[in-house]
Amino acid sequence: MWQKFVVLALLLGWVDKGLSAATLTFAAAEFVPFVSVKDGQPSGAVTDIVRQACREAQIECSFKVQAWKDSKAEVEAGKLDGLFVVSWERDRAQWLSFSLPLLHTEWGYLVRASDTRAYIGLNSLRGYRVGVFGPSSSSEALERVKPVLGLDVQLSQDDLANVRRMLVGELDAVYMNRDVAQSLLLRNGLQGQVRYVMGDNGRNYHLAFSKQADVQLTGPFNRALRRMFKAQEVQQALTSQQLEPARWTSTYQAK
Repeated sequence: MWQKFVVLALLLGWVDKGLSAATLTFAAAEFVPFVSVKDGQPSGAVTDIVRQACREAQIECSFKVQAWKDSKAEVEAGKLDGLFVVSWERDRAQWLSFSLPLLHTEWGYLVRASDTRAYIGLNSLRGYRVGVFGPSSSSEALERVKPVLGLDVQLSQDDLANVRRMLVGELDAVYMNRDVAQSLLLRNGLQGQVRYVMGDNGRNYHLAFSKQADVQLTGPFNRALRRMFKAQEVQQALTSQQLEPARWTSTYQAK
């Protein structure tokens, strides 16, 4: 009799392993408007695209909302399969495999609407007090030009606080993501008091997978995502929420 229990336990263990292996686990941090969190789960256009790609690939997907540093550690260690949204960087490519570019965004400067000066180049900001979320890649970008322009770079973990400080004259400008800024201003009724100037060339955001993720799952997922691009489903999901699709996808629109 005990042999039957052993066989049954082994079979159940195999089934459990098979079920867990058929699930892609994603990490996401709240990053409005790209990723919102509702009832502890990610939501918004990007999450909808991920869910749809999973359905088309006939793969179960689960999500874990947590800070970027925690997601990085778990994905790099292979404890989670993927994360979103993330831009391509050389050091990240050592431990991540990137999906097709998903959406395009850019960074620029916010100034008071009453500031009607023409902002043509970075020299327009010489000597400015600039608020930025940090420490972050954004604050690092400002630190690189700080000595040349004589900037007073002031870090904060609160974008809205930076904007409010600018509106009362404690800062001259705020450096932040264009789409994050537009969403933040709209939600707080400040869009008429601020204007966006001098956006950069921008970058694309991707989904990304651990190098240790099962290619038998990531392969079908990425193929489903490509089919969704060709069918314009990704582009429509993004533009319906005022997000810009990755610019390379215009090659599909010409077909």
